Amino acid sequence: MDRTERDQLLAQVRDWFDEAGQVDHYSAEARSGPSPAENILLTGLPAPPAAVLDIGCGAGRIALPLSKQGYQVTGVDVSEVLLETARGSAARQGLTARFQVVDPLILSFDAEMFDAALALKVYCYIPSKESRVAYLAEIARVLLPGAALLLTGYVVPTSAAALGALVDDDQHHQAAARFSSLEALDTFTDARGYVHWFTADALLAELSDSAFTLEQRLDDPDGLQVLVTLRKR
Repeated sequence: MDRTERDQLLAQVRDWFDEAGQVDHYSAEARSGPSPAENILLTGLPAPPAAVLDIGCGAGRIALPLSKQGYQVTGVDVSEVLLETARGSAARQGLTARFQVVDPLILSFDAEMFDAALALKVYCYIPSKESRVAYLAEIARVLLPGAALLLTGYVVPTSAAALGALVDDDQHHQAAARFSSLEALDTFTDARGYVHWFTADALLAELSDSAFTLEQRLDDPDGLQVLVTLRKR
């Protein structure tokens, strides 16, 4: 993907999550905590007080419950607006979780600082395979040797009808027309929000090219996510 277009898409993602409607949605969602499938995935974390990096933490949906359990949680996100919501929730509950804004593809931490990392519902917002795999290397850099990365990715069935439905939308076409180097299954919501969808096989193949090895795979009951435990090589 053209780097200028990639950076435009990353900025578009950040601006989308800063919108009032998105902030309201994710603030409300944060109160629900982890889903049942995510709770199974989270059993792969080391015991508290392990240092956990929650990437794309949003309003603290996962970070806050982990902090209650005694984990040393650092939540990072590109949206300062969502982070302010997370900080407020942590303060009201007397929790020690820390929240920090980061650039989209850079983690501003020293090497080997964390015992584990989470990247739940965030991988799909990085444009281009090259940038996604490079970001996985950046995550590996801040993890201790052998540490786990718990990751979820949005997936769609491989049927032509299901794949076609993602891009059969006037607002999608309107937004996509501004870019010349999109990947297949790059999609736009309301002509603004950007998401890259995967088939399950494509997601697993991409992860196999990273700095991690696949240890566990779970399929969410709703059929729209694959949840994986990866281990730093």
